[in-house]
Order: sequence, then C-alpha cells, then structure tokens
Amino acid sequence: MNAKQAEGTPMREHMLKVMEYLYEALDLGAEIDGQTQVDMVLETLSSSFSQFKLNFNMNKMEMSFPMLMKELQSAKQIMGKEKQVHFVKVSNSGPKKLKNKRKQATAAKGPKIKKKGVLGNQET
Repeated sequence: MNAKQAEGTPMREHMLKVMEYLYEALDLGAEIDGQTQVDMVLETLSSSFSQFKLNFNMNKMEMSFPMLMKELQSAKQIMGKEKQVHFVKVSNSGPKKLKNKRKQATAAKGPKIKKKGVLGNQET
C-alpha cells in the first residue's frame, strides 16, 4: 500500500483514503487484523506525526480504528495550535533607557518637601 500522507492533507480525508485501500484489500481476500490495520495507518502518516507515532509505540497503545482516527484528529488540532505560536524577542536595552529618563526627570524636579496642612501630611 502506497498512500503516504502529504503535508497539509486533512486527517479525515487521509483516513478515508486509507480505509478505502484497506477495505479493498479485505474484499480481495486479505486477512488483516485490527492491530495490523492500525500499524498500516501509522506508517502512512506524514513526518509531522513522528512524535505521535513514537508515543504510540513507546506506550504500546492498542486502539480500534475509529479511536485512532479521533486521536489523530486531536493530535492534528494540537499541532496546528503549536504552529500558531509566535516568537517575540524583548530587548533589554529599552526599559533601562526609560528608567534612566524617569530618574533624570525626578532629579530635575528637586527633592520632595513635606508640608503640614489642614488635612495632615501632604506631599508636593
């Protein structure tokens, strides 16, 4: 079976294509148990699912075909969210300059003098 998933192909579309190939093989008399079908599906996934496949195999997961389809769709959604993360570089020099300007402005005003007024201690 040569049905490697192309990057960007929707998971549902890919799974339906693989299911079609598997049903065709079963109609032709092939005997493929459920776990082998799942393994065949995993082999057709694009390289962006390498972490999913690693976790699946390391944890020795066993699941039905419909459950695998749900898990793959969930993984695809999570991976899509991760790709939307933007990197923002914050410069350290910007805030220091602002702090220095604040210190200079405070120094230019002079020292604070406390006066006793009618309402108690007041600062000017």
